[in-house]
Amino acid sequence: MKTPALRRLALMLAAGAAVLAIVSGILASRSLRRSPAAADDAPSHSAAAESEKPRERAAPQASASPSPEINKDVQRALNDFIASQGGVWDIWYESLSTGAYAEAQSGHNADPRSVAASVIKLFVMGAVYDAVQRGTLSHDAVYLDLKGMITMSDNDACNRLVRQLGSGDAAAGLAAVNKFAASLGCTGTQMNRLMLQNNGTENYITARDCALILRRIYEGKCVSASASAEMLALLKAQTVNDRLPANLPQGVTVAHKTGNLSNLSCGDAGIIFTQRGDYLLCVLSNHSQNDVQTTGAIAVLSRTIYDVVAAQ
Repeated sequence: MKTPALRRLALMLAAGAAVLAIVSGILASRSLRRSPAAADDAPSHSAAAESEKPRERAAPQASASPSPEINKDVQRALNDFIASQGGVWDIWYESLSTGAYAEAQSGHNADPRSVAASVIKLFVMGAVYDAVQRGTLSHDAVYLDLKGMITMSDNDACNRLVRQLGSGDAAAGLAAVNKFAASLGCTGTQMNRLMLQNNGTENYITARDCALILRRIYEGKCVSASASAEMLALLKAQTVNDRLPANLPQGVTVAHKTGNLSNLSCGDAGIIFTQRGDYLLCVLSNHSQNDVQTTGAIAVLSRTIYDVVAAQ
């Protein structure tokens, strides 16, 4: 039987053991918070530190698409051609797969535009298909004139289409063509008169504008995919083939539109389809002293560019 003194001693020892257990638990807890394994999960980071993590890991923003490069070999060929020719020239080349391009002009003063002749019919065609798409013209009512205007360069067919664009008013029809060209970003294109009309003005284009509408047609983005397909088929059916296609190898397809005004304008703008890649070539000449020679020069240039592209 324990004496009162022994009971007091036992109680004191038990209390001391309890205090020791509590202190040991506290020390163990602190040790765990300091361990590396526990630090990964512990909510010890500030809210500001956590909020910066996504900014540190975020991928860099994509840079702007690089501008198309100049095709130096084609550019050299264009420069050599321009140097060998007289008159006024405006030429644009562009790869339809890479976007690489080359351009050359000579003889232009402050105004970079060229007298269009029948190459302006590219834009009449686009404006007519746009009106068909909007429901203001009937496809069946205009198709034969479209075919004649593009494949045989029929001027009367072109004038009828322009008048139909204006609901019988030629001036309104010309305005519709210009509005369509402007909607594509073709700032150098201006149709001021009907074909062969003598009103003291001319119709104007640039080689670059021609390339723009042809690219849209090629990509199926001119008016609509179905309209672009029809336009491309008409251009491939061209019957005046004495310029861009003339010296190319047999079997090379060219979708194009020519233009002629005696000793004033001679040109051809088209899409050349090749095994090495399709490309645009738009060649405009003004104030030539000899249309036959200019026609031959365009054919020679077309073959030169074909050979340069094939060798790359």
